[in-house]
Amino acid sequence: MTAIEQVAAERWGRGAVALVGDAAHRMSPNMAQGAALAFEDALVLAAELRDAATVTDALAGFVARRSRRAGWVRAQTHRRDHTRNLPPILRDLICRAHLMGRGR
Repeated sequence: MTAIEQVAAERWGRGAVALVGDAAHRMSPNMAQGAALAFEDALVLAAELRDAATVTDALAGFVARRSRRAGWVRAQTHRRDHTRNLPPILRDLICRAHLMGRGR
């Protein structure tokens, strides 16, 4: 088994071209969020294109609105990647502690 590498793009587009979904939010597939992020991106980008004065403004608004959510998913993916190769007993303890810390 090889290690999963995560590449985070600093920019999601240039000029009038934007990346969405997996192309913009490259991360390991352990949370199966690729399609969900793509749909969310499409909805936000459509709203920004509708409301912005220019395509450039729309793309800037799109990135501003999507950065936090994509970053959260990437952080969760990163956590899961680090715990998956631990011995099962340690992995389970860490996951339970994480869930209990969230009030669940």
